[in-house]
Amino acid sequence: MNKVQRNALCPCGSGKKYKKCCMNETALDPILVRNFGEFGARSLENELRQMEGSYPDEATTKTAVNTLERIIKQKADGNRPKPSEKLILKQSIIDDNTRKYLLDIVGYAVDYGNLTGRSDMCVYFAVLLTDALKYMDYPAKSMIGKATYSSTDNKNINFSWDHAWVILDNEVIDGNVDMMAENPSIPNDISPKNYWGPIDDLPRDRIFLPTKEIDENWIKGNMEYDFICRNRVEVLLKINLPKMPDSD
Repeated sequence: MNKVQRNALCPCGSGKKYKKCCMNETALDPILVRNFGEFGARSLENELRQMEGSYPDEATTKTAVNTLERIIKQKADGNRPKPSEKLILKQSIIDDNTRKYLLDIVGYAVDYGNLTGRSDMCVYFAVLLTDALKYMDYPAKSMIGKATYSSTDNKNINFSWDHAWVILDNEVIDGNVDMMAENPSIPNDISPKNYWGPIDDLPRDRIFLPTKEIDENWIKGNMEYDFICRNRVEVLLKINLPKMPDSD
């Protein structure tokens, strides 16, 4: 790559000369700014610094960096994957289109509220989805516990982690696992689909061991996201949730 000249227009697209914009040592990388915008570039650089030493080997770190860059680019282009694109729907008290809509708007709120996407934001996803269902007068609750996923092709490959999901009467909603592939700590063979259907018909590639309901006291004591604790109602209002239709 050719060196940017002092008096040339800055590659970040600001319209300023390079010497009066991104030339100083503390400035953002102009190439990152050009690709991701100033906010995205600054967020990316901060996240990359935090990644240093977070993964066991160089290959995993490189995968994480490449994934993060792809996520930011997808957000900028408006083509992030939606939960409804990788989804198993079975019998429910809610129609299919409404369920897809709910998953997608909650997924959008989670995805765009977090730099690294929603691959490790299952609690945030479950709490927001529960709020959405309660807003529509459905008796939903969020659960947290241990979830184990296995490869559909090789049952000997398993992955367990702390997870959150939603219970609605006799239904379970596991609505955020389609993005597990973006988490570099998860084996490549683990690639489950989201699920919304009866508890007793849960896909065979996962096992849930619930430990506690996520209530308001749990949220205030355990969640580090001031945004979700303080502004959940505003988030729901902005995404224009439908009210549950009146029964005949």
